Amino acid sequence: MALVADNAPGVVAATSSPIGGGWTVTASGSVVATAPADTYGSMAGVALNKPIVGMAATPDGRGYWLVAADGGIFAFGDAPFWGSTGSLHLNQPVVGMAAAPDGPGYWLVAADGGIFAFGGVPFWGSTGGLRLNQPVVGMAATHGGRGYWLVAADGGVFSFGDAQYHGSAATIRPATRVVGLTATPSSAGYWLLAADGNVLPFGDANDLGSMNPKIKFAAIALVMLLSGYFIVDATGLWNQIGSSTANSRSTGSTGTTMSPTLSAPIPQVAGNVLVNANAGGQQLRLQGVDVSDTETACVKGWGFSSGSLDSSEAAAMSSWHVNAVRIPLNEDCWLGINGVSPSKSGASYHLAIQSFVEALNSKGIDAILDLHFAAPGSTLAQEQWPMPDADHALTFWADVAQTFKSNPSVLFDVYNEPSLGSITPSAADWQCWLSGCTMTYQPTVNCQTCSPVTYATAGTQQMVDTIRQTGAKQPILVAGLGAGSVVCTGSVSPSSACAWSQYEPNDPLHSIVASVHTYSSRWCVSEACWTANYGAVTNTTPLVVTELGEVDCTTSYVDSFTNWAQQHHVSYLYWAWQTPTPGQVGCLAEHALLSDWSGAPSVPLGQAVRDLLVSGSPSG
Repeated sequence: MALVADNAPGVVAATSSPIGGGWTVTASGSVVATAPADTYGSMAGVALNKPIVGMAATPDGRGYWLVAADGGIFAFGDAPFWGSTGSLHLNQPVVGMAAAPDGPGYWLVAADGGIFAFGGVPFWGSTGGLRLNQPVVGMAATHGGRGYWLVAADGGVFSFGDAQYHGSAATIRPATRVVGLTATPSSAGYWLLAADGNVLPFGDANDLGSMNPKIKFAAIALVMLLSGYFIVDATGLWNQIGSSTANSRSTGSTGTTMSPTLSAPIPQVAGNVLVNANAGGQQLRLQGVDVSDTETACVKGWGFSSGSLDSSEAAAMSSWHVNAVRIPLNEDCWLGINGVSPSKSGASYHLAIQSFVEALNSKGIDAILDLHFAAPGSTLAQEQWPMPDADHALTFWADVAQTFKSNPSVLFDVYNEPSLGSITPSAADWQCWLSGCTMTYQPTVNCQTCSPVTYATAGTQQMVDTIRQTGAKQPILVAGLGAGSVVCTGSVSPSSACAWSQYEPNDPLHSIVASVHTYSSRWCVSEACWTANYGAVTNTTPLVVTELGEVDCTTSYVDSFTNWAQQHHVSYLYWAWQTPTPGQVGCLAEHALLSDWSGAPSVPLGQAVRDLLVSGSPSG
């Protein structure tokens, strides 16, 4: 989502990062990053044949491309070089580019509307053969990458592929030239930006305001976020419009001027992928870790977690380049019931979790809240039951969702590991998973003489409904059966019948995300099984692996699965952000990603996971 003003002084383009933050670039190729985005390189100090005119981010935010007026491409970070027009004679100079939101490739656009497609992206059409009233100044791709818009300096809009025409400014005659177009996350609308900071909305784009016309201004780009948008000017300042959250000095505009601080992704579901509403609707892959002991320490009475659950721990996580952290919760601790100490439950537990969520968000990290331990009646929640209990789980989710519904950087994970029917659940098992049932379970933790407990379960549909009834709109993660390992089939072979397609909970907001757990020690450990069991779900639904781990003294499993996940646009979080439990030795200790709480990785697993997160690709 790069928008370019081809003759502006200083900064000539800006783009957002899918993990939050973004970059600006000058005509000489100098790049400035806004956290949590990193700088991966620039052309500063290098003699260029033609000035830089645009840039675009890679789908995972771990790299970017710069494009020059002659169509020369300069790739940094994980951005591959797919080709350029640097050696061609062009009828008109290149003025901008757009990257495929979910695949390899990019488009370049010239001032006459000529389009040059590189990598795996299709050519959807151009205005290269038309006589234009004013030159084309920029382009934007649809969120699925199956179309794009071109915009001319007079505000004329040209749509190709699945990009829909929603109107133009050609007949409005804005006071200054139009410099770019930004699509809404749904691709059902767009904003046009004029050089004086005037914003013109079309389709489902909200009119959130423009820059004050009384001040001198040279707009370069409009970068969208959930509660408003930034207008970036030629000096590199990001001017926030339409949001009450800005906290920097006033400019006399309808917003504020700021060098953006850390901004956590705002996940939204768009078809079968997650997109970041805080980064112009670019495709988002969650990459992170699970914390541990937030589900156990409180019931044992010794704390809230093994970690500090504060800004220092969040900063250590941020140094690993995570953009999501899953926090396991305990039903009894949150509700303050069944004899848990008041100092470790209820309001005290709420405060610890809320403070940690705020610390994570301040470092550009999303929080996934997971109901991990639950138990019916007066039984203490201190282990994993096959399904959550109807006695407390719905009350738990009503309160958690109410608490966090105003935070768009929080996601809800309704239950950790539903476990009915082993890895070959029956239709009755799936129906219980969806709608609830009555079942019997024998507790095992601190309960050697306990009798089996018959209890009513809460179904996934009931929990989804409870969350939505609070007004919470965030994506909801739902784990499959087989301890979270089965979402489609309990077979390594492809099946025409995928359980998810039949039993997926209904969500009026269409924001359900499938969740799975996979470990080297469990049943589905081959690429053929991942494709049969998980790949089929990704055709219709976003998929997040909320627990990925290895316990065989190597890193081959996390390497190979991460590679598969990246190829299939699957998000993943590694278990677990913890140090070894005292007395734990050998490969069992490898579940611990840390050697100490400063963020130093364990060896070999922690080191491999940190490398995977930092590089965005498998190690070795």
